[in-house]
Amino acid sequence: MVSAWRSSPATPPGEGSASSRPRTAGHGNFNGDGKVDIADAREMVEVIVGTSMADTNLDKKVDIMDLGNLANKCGLPGTFSDGDTEGNGRVDILDLGNLANDYGKTY
Repeated sequence: MVSAWRSSPATPPGEGSASSRPRTAGHGNFNGDGKVDIADAREMVEVIVGTSMADTNLDKKVDIMDLGNLANKCGLPGTFSDGDTEGNGRVDILDLGNLANDYGKTY
C-alpha cells in the first residue's frame, strides 16, 4: 500500500484540493504544502487511511489497544504509535483527551 503512495508525483503547494492532490508519501509531505509536519500526519491518518489520530495502531478502532499504547509512554517522549496524537514529541494529557473524545469509535 505504501509503495502506491510513493509513486505519486508531488503537486505544487496550493494546487488542487486535499482529496484531489496526488500523495507524496516518499517525502512525507502528504498535504502538498511543501513541509513535513503534523498536518501531514493528519492527512495520512484521517484522509488516506480513514481513521482517527487517536487510532495509534491504525486498526480503524479507537479502543483499549490505543489506550495501552498511550499509557505505556505517558509522560515520556513519543511518536504517533506511542500515543502522541498532537505531534509535539511527547505523550501527555492532550493526547489522552484526544483518545477519550474518539474512544469506542470505529472507522
